[in-house]
Amino acid sequence: MFGGPPPQLSAAEIRAQEDEANLTIQKVIVGAVLLYLSSTKPPKHQRTTNSAGNNTMARLPVKKKSKTGPATPVKPRPKTSLTTSVKARSSLGSFPSSSSPALKRESESDSYYENDDPPDEIHKSPFVNSVWKSNEVSDRAKSVQIKEQAVQKGLAALDKFITTMRLHLATNPSAQGRIDKILTIKKRKRSLEVYVGFLGSTGSGKTTIVNALLGMKDLLPSMTGRACTAVVVEVSKNEVDDIASRFRARIFFMTKDEWKAELEQLFLDLQPEAAAMDDDDDETDPDERNDRINHAFDRVKAVYPHIEDIDGLKATSAAALLEHSSVSKLFGFPAEIAHASKTEFSKALKIYVDSGKSNSKAAALWPLVKLVKVFVKAPILDTGITLVDLPGSSDSNSARSAVAAAYYKKLTITCIVANAIRGIDEKNAHDLLGNITKRNLQLDGLYNQESLCFILSQTDRDFDKTSKNGGYIEDHPELQEKCFDDAQQVSADKKKALDLERQTKELAASIAKSKKAKRGLLDEIEDIIDPVTDGQKRKLSQLQQTSGPPSVMSTLASLRKKLADAEEAIQTEESQVSSLGRRKSNIELALWHARSRIASQCIKYRNALSAEAIRQDFTKSLLEMGPYQVRTGRAPGFTTVQDTEIPALRDWLIGTTLDTRAKYALAFLADVENFVAWMQPWINDSYGDTKMKAEMREHWEPDLNGKVLKLQQSFSQLGLSTATKMKNHVQINIYAKVPGAEKIAAAKAPEIAKKWGRIHWSTHKIVNRHRGTWTNSRGDKHHWNDDIVHDVTTVLLPSWTSTFTDDIPRELALYIESSGTLISDFAESVEGTVFGADVYDALQVLKDHISRTKVLLSDQTESAFDGVGKSMRSTHYLAAPAVKEFLEPMYAKCTSEGGKGHFKRNKATHKSQMKDEGKRMHHASNKAVKTALDKFLNTIPATLVGASNAVIEQIIGEVKLFFDQNTSHGTHNKTRKVISNTKIRLRNDLSSNINDLAKSWESNDQAQIKYQNDDSEDELFDDDRLFDVDKLRKGVDDEEDYEDSSAEDD
Repeated sequence: MFGGPPPQLSAAEIRAQEDEANLTIQKVIVGAVLLYLSSTKPPKHQRTTNSAGNNTMARLPVKKKSKTGPATPVKPRPKTSLTTSVKARSSLGSFPSSSSPALKRESESDSYYENDDPPDEIHKSPFVNSVWKSNEVSDRAKSVQIKEQAVQKGLAALDKFITTMRLHLATNPSAQGRIDKILTIKKRKRSLEVYVGFLGSTGSGKTTIVNALLGMKDLLPSMTGRACTAVVVEVSKNEVDDIASRFRARIFFMTKDEWKAELEQLFLDLQPEAAAMDDDDDETDPDERNDRINHAFDRVKAVYPHIEDIDGLKATSAAALLEHSSVSKLFGFPAEIAHASKTEFSKALKIYVDSGKSNSKAAALWPLVKLVKVFVKAPILDTGITLVDLPGSSDSNSARSAVAAAYYKKLTITCIVANAIRGIDEKNAHDLLGNITKRNLQLDGLYNQESLCFILSQTDRDFDKTSKNGGYIEDHPELQEKCFDDAQQVSADKKKALDLERQTKELAASIAKSKKAKRGLLDEIEDIIDPVTDGQKRKLSQLQQTSGPPSVMSTLASLRKKLADAEEAIQTEESQVSSLGRRKSNIELALWHARSRIASQCIKYRNALSAEAIRQDFTKSLLEMGPYQVRTGRAPGFTTVQDTEIPALRDWLIGTTLDTRAKYALAFLADVENFVAWMQPWINDSYGDTKMKAEMREHWEPDLNGKVLKLQQSFSQLGLSTATKMKNHVQINIYAKVPGAEKIAAAKAPEIAKKWGRIHWSTHKIVNRHRGTWTNSRGDKHHWNDDIVHDVTTVLLPSWTSTFTDDIPRELALYIESSGTLISDFAESVEGTVFGADVYDALQVLKDHISRTKVLLSDQTESAFDGVGKSMRSTHYLAAPAVKEFLEPMYAKCTSEGGKGHFKRNKATHKSQMKDEGKRMHHASNKAVKTALDKFLNTIPATLVGASNAVIEQIIGEVKLFFDQNTSHGTHNKTRKVISNTKIRLRNDLSSNINDLAKSWESNDQAQIKYQNDDSEDELFDDDRLFDVDKLRKGVDDEEDYEDSSAEDD
């Protein structure tokens, strides 16, 4: 019945059906032309303006194009008005669901006619109601969170698109091009990386602050007052969801050669001839050398615990230690640790990072480690922030120093942690950063209010300690008036507490005496009632005897009365003790509150003084970079951390990421939305034939491709022009001023050598040996090569800052703006192309899609140039190595010197070097910077072209798609089209996917994200406010939230 052969028609019936079909085709052709003339909007180049200044339509119908040339215009026909009109299909329309009547009709029939358009909703964007487009959310953090949630939904939707199209790939091969485009979109999605580094002296509290920001007490080992974290520790988001790997770490060890260099230096210092070589004319001061040996030996002993003393070390060799079984397999290979428990993870991590002395006989591996990367889940890490705990200044290991130096260059935000116990004043505020670190931040463009934060740690400690003038309040008379009442209360309450303690002791002694008397009375009564032999036990029934001779009973009555009196006295005194205890508790509580108020006043006072000193030094340093840098008012984040203020610090760090995160999210969301708009004409094209004749395509496609080529050439010319302008800024602002800077710095070079000569001769020798860079065991840093460069950069700093902060970014912004204009002009030229009425609607779609590429161009250009811009600014780091290379003969000569008088000879060598070769030295360092900077400047045209090529590729794809979808394979246009059922099924599935995405973007829901604290085994930071942006910004209470006891952990 079903699927059998169709009934046979007679010849007359067949001719009748053919005549009816031909008539229908003619009617449809005429109707389509008339509808076009009455209802569509002509291209701009076909509009005229009447005497009233209003736009009117002057239509130029197109004759059939000959095979040898373009179509020629004919005389305009009278305007025809019809009562009906057809809305143009738009690629921005919403997508009907698979259950819509239109799609059902298509699926139920082998063919249908073009006037069966989908409903009017197809002309609307499916994403107009997306919540991420709304401007109603005033909270920036909440707004960014909504956009990032939309990004995750967009990524999921793209994966669904790929899955759907792969299911239909066999019957719709053109889907592969769409899959490739999705993969390109996902690849160019940008993720924010913000490196936040914590710098400070040993024991300043850097690790404690990192733990607090993570909400995980004791995750990283910390110990107040001593060096604990000995290596660079990077903490970033854990992308692994496996419960067994909730806490992960990757440990990077030194290479064999790096550890060998440290061992050989130690053995060299131990040799007697080395000590003799270091001797000089003045009195030998072995402290520096002995400190160096002891510090190095402590590291060696930690790795090789079987070596108990220096004599034991002398009995072995560096080669033997390198091949020891405990270390030989570690060199150069990273180790991995992972745990579900934070406590267990912290224990496992400790041997790799904690430099504290351990009572364990097991080897500690931290001396061999140069970097540890920790991966955990924490809200602050979800924002793209990576926390970097940089070790204190007491490590002289060159491998770890190199890792730390590399991180300094990567930092986006620098947090300077300073121990505030001694306070920060005008004298030491300048030394918090150090001249070299401060100068590098200035040259990197990171010495500003958005990239620099000063944190005063331990602000609540040591107020009770006395100084030579008294306590903290006595040292600062301004506090005495504020704290007078509370100080008086503390004094009075302390006296009361002491008096109550005295009374309590007296009562306790009386109670003890009464109890002793009671025990004696009981013994007497027991002996009267029932005497027993020594060693025997009296039964309870015997003690309760109440009958006997009158004399005995009288004695018992007297004893029992004394016993009752004693018990009453004990009860009364115990009641008095309880009363005294309650009074003492109340006094101690009042005393605690009074002391807290005093401490609060001291903290505020100390913080205010310290913050003001830091702020003044910060402002002075900004003036070095140019007066335009100075801003008035209180700088966000540039304040003292009151009490703990961890929530406020966290909010500030997160706040610095908001603008960039929003920018990245919007760029990706625009990519997704544009992709859907680009894909819609292909989705909706369920026909086998389209409108444009093949011969028309043969003429117009090369013409349009030629315009694309001209656009590409315009991009290239604009990029070259922009690069030339950037080079000119560098030439005028920096290169032209280098000779003068070299002359000034060369004149100061002898003074630098003179300053080096003021240190002890043994230190002078070791710094020469290490080619100008050395940190001793006390944390004193010597960086001679950077000292030399500092004088040059002091002169060039304002120009360097203005060039890379203002001039080059401005040229880049102008390039993006001009490129956008080129795209707009190209889109207008496409609209003005005379293809004929049949493809006018599709032409409007093409114009819209081309215009959308401006967003892509801006994002790709900024992304590509970001790396080049940072690289150009970082070229200043090449100056110090160039100085080191230039001074290599000087360092080598001074290292080889020894014996009596060698310190004087070395100082003379330095003096002559700086005096005679100072200018050449600075020229060599500046040449190294210029060579690298020129190299990056020369890559700018290619960088900009590479970014614009992404746009060109997309436009080429749009043009090809336009012609593919709007060209027939024959020589005549057809109005009747044959449906591809496989394409309809694909359209139904993709339409459903797109509708799902539209609905998800219209909602503000998100899956509940679970962090580690949902497991009772590890109480990390048990506070829902961490997962609520609104509450997160209000801060958290440290006493309640910063709890994590091992008892609860295990």
